Amino acid sequence: GGGKITAVNGLTSNMNMTLTGSNGNIKFSAAGQTIQLGGNLTGRGGLEVSAGTLLLKGAANAYDGQTVVDTGATLTLDSTAALTLSLSALETDGNRFAFDGDGYLTLNGTVNLDFTGATGTEWKLINTSLIATMNDNWLAGFTKDSGDDIWTKDGGYTFRLDTGILTIPEPSAWTLLLTGAALLAVLRRRR
Repeated sequence: GGGKITAVNGLTSNMNMTLTGSNGNIKFSAAGQTIQLGGNLTGRGGLEVSAGTLLLKGAANAYDGQTVVDTGATLTLDSTAALTLSLSALETDGNRFAFDGDGYLTLNGTVNLDFTGATGTEWKLINTSLIATMNDNWLAGFTKDSGDDIWTKDGGYTFRLDTGILTIPEPSAWTLLLTGAALLAVLRRRR
């Protein structure tokens, strides 16, 4: 929890790390260099890339804290890597952006969304201040709309890169009214 990992000549590690968050987020700094992590990052904490490039290569990253990428720094999720975001954890943390800052974010791998325990209808995934690039299939289970930076999933989930927000539409008044009418009809038949 907390602290700073500074790599003057770059760093490659395949160790798994637990981000506890007990003393704040851990900072990775490698000015002009790359820190490459092949192990998985897990836990309640988050991380910050303050300089250089942090390259995540683990296939099962799943930490709950926020990821902050500072000006001039880069976070890259490798094409073979995956990161699971807990939407419930985002809600618990005041619905802050999962990816924040004003650096560079490259999502070549897969981001999985864990809806377990989530109760909201809107989640902030990527702060629009980040310069973000991603492959068309970066968001697991979602399909990119042709020509737009919009990804959708059955059931009405929509992620828009221009806002950085994932939404699911709330039921309309008509949907609620029709559902209520159907329930009333079922109850009347039982009498």
